Amino acid sequence: MSVIRSALVATALLVFTGCVSTGPAEPPITVQGLVSFRGAEPFAAAWLETDMQTFYVLVMDDARGAALMTPAMYRVTGRVYRDSWNGIPMAHLAVDSMQRMDR
Repeated sequence: MSVIRSALVATALLVFTGCVSTGPAEPPITVQGLVSFRGAEPFAAAWLETDMQTFYVLVMDDARGAALMTPAMYRVTGRVYRDSWNGIPMAHLAVDSMQRMDR
């Protein structure tokens, strides 16, 4: 019985260790485009649309997001990851820095 228990514990540890390990962090990217809000409150989100019609859901703190209520052109640097927005898989950009651009 103790052999089976030991095998189960070892298997559980291997599975847990494999699940919590993460791959290398993606390098940051810089994109520029029109930042605007989409969706209805409380599910609205800031989006960036590039000239090539690539869309990113911007993930940032509330203070930074509150300043983006008027659509404008921005250069944004951050890390891309895949998540869902309103149940739809979308590219998300965890914002490290933003710079408003003059047209």
